Amino acid sequence: CMRYHWVLMNQTPAGSWIDRLLANPILLSVVLFAAALVLRLLALGRYVTPDELIWVYRSVLFREAIRAGQWADTLVAGHPGVTTTWLGSAAISVQLALRSGDLSAYRWITQLAYLTPDNMEAYRQLYTFLDAGRTAVAMVNSLGIVAVFWLARRLLDGRIALLAAFLLAIDPFFAGLSGLLHVDGLLSTWSILSL
Repeated sequence: CMRYHWVLMNQTPAGSWIDRLLANPILLSVVLFAAALVLRLLALGRYVTPDELIWVYRSVLFREAIRAGQWADTLVAGHPGVTTTWLGSAAISVQLALRSGDLSAYRWITQLAYLTPDNMEAYRQLYTFLDAGRTAVAMVNSLGIVAVFWLARRLLDGRIALLAAFLLAIDPFFAGLSGLLHVDGLLSTWSILSL
């Protein structure tokens, strides 16, 4: 009995489950990334916002300007949307590499002189690349949440850093915007990281 009492008294507390979890920031990063990404991918194939197809078109123009070395033509929007067009064009490149059948839609888009709101065929062709662009933006925004966690860990208690990152990951407004091929979610991510 005395020996049992001595063992109980001399055990170091294992800590709470959150402390054990915080001791493995790599695992937390994977969990945060997965949670954020799943919520941001909910938009795939469900609906189309009007601006997104314009960003697909801009991404095609951007990609073509890069491929041709026409640097002045990379300015495809009147406001800073370069990260959106970079991600959109990278996603288009990956999609074309994986699904060569989409090359005809891409070529059709490159022959388009300009995009008008009444050109339904253009919107059908642009839709071919929407989910790839959304996926790229969702991945970058999800990685941004992981980066927030790592940066906040250096400034704050690990629990607060985890809570802040988790709240960003599940915030419906932020999750909704950061799963679209658009500037808003990316701008929010870059702003948070710069702060």
